[in-house]
Amino acid sequence: DPSGHCPFCIAAAFVVLAVAGNTAVDVAIDYSIAQLTGDDFHLGQSLAVNAAINTGLVGVGGIIGKARHLRHGSQLIDAGKAWRSKLTGAGKVPGLSAESLETIRRWGIKPHHLLKPRKGFHRHHLVEKRFWRQLGFESKEQAEKDILSAFLDAKTHGPNKDQPNITGRLRELIPYGDGKGRTGGATLQEIWDAHKRVYEEFDLDDLAEVVWDKYFRHFDGVTK
Repeated sequence: DPSGHCPFCIAAAFVVLAVAGNTAVDVAIDYSIAQLTGDDFHLGQSLAVNAAINTGLVGVGGIIGKARHLRHGSQLIDAGKAWRSKLTGAGKVPGLSAESLETIRRWGIKPHHLLKPRKGFHRHHLVEKRFWRQLGFESKEQAEKDILSAFLDAKTHGPNKDQPNITGRLRELIPYGDGKGRTGGATLQEIWDAHKRVYEEFDLDDLAEVVWDKYFRHFDGVTK
């Protein structure tokens, strides 16, 4: 309600995100959480983004952890635990695989805007933001902000001409431009194949698995 006494709005958000996880819902949940906290809009945004990471266990866990800082925190935690139990019944986690969840935990993967700059490292979008249209983002800015990202050393990430790097190799496989096989004309299969190939070349198969799980698995006609 307008007074902010709505501890179970978050529980409803868990279900909606787990089933839908689309941008429109994320925005609505973002607003709802901001109203619920009443005093920290940015924390509300962070909670919503965390929930959207995987539309399942990762998001629920993130919200449960941060709920301690909110009004009615204990009630939110209880509600979140109840929904986590429902979402993970029979050992099945909706959204990402157990392998991908472990990779996310181990690498500290988060939406790009939640990774604070770290000296000596680049914040690497797991899938290049220039493919935002094919991936279904509403804008390049949204892709820049929300695509899952991880820290990579500057040499591995690139771009530079002195040694092989991930950014450079992806640009070789799918050059910039609007024609066939280029940024604007590349198919989802070509985009996935390029990312998979490059990650394998750099012995980063675990990141490739997250990319497949999060961004390509649900598209009809795209094969692993």
